[in-house]
Amino acid sequence: MKFSLQTTNHWCNIMKITFGQLLILLVLTGVSYARSGKAQAVLNRPVTLSPNNISLENALKKIEKDAQVIFIYSKNIIGTNDKISINTVSDKLADVLDKLLLPNGISYEVINERIVLNKQNKVSDAAKETLSTILQQAAQITITGKVTDETGEIIAHIL
Repeated sequence: MKFSLQTTNHWCNIMKITFGQLLILLVLTGVSYARSGKAQAVLNRPVTLSPNNISLENALKKIEKDAQVIFIYSKNIIGTNDKISINTVSDKLADVLDKLLLPNGISYEVINERIVLNKQNKVSDAAKETLSTILQQAAQITITGKVTDETGEIIAHIL
């Protein structure tokens, strides 16, 4: 009596499934591939500005046209009516934004070739000094005592 094993059909099915999974893996890997340095390229674009005493909103519109970027911000959060004066000739966008936004308390972040503006969250120097003083004073305090339970028995001594 001879028995013949039909393993070749099973192996073919297994190979088809494996090939399909590898193909899906390669496609998804290609789709998720991240390009590095994209945001840096945006901030390196040259910008020329020479507005004097114009609103921040108009200056941002001129930068959008000149550097081909889009600013995203809320007029309720960012004071766009503030008057500014700046003079730049073929400077990097990052340098222009630092000169224009940082003194006004506005931070920026590049996301997908769009520049998102937001209020800066910074702690004042006085607050830092106060916190430092409090921490130094707390380090000098010595605590002693004893911990008891409801019945009055001592649980621990603190020296």
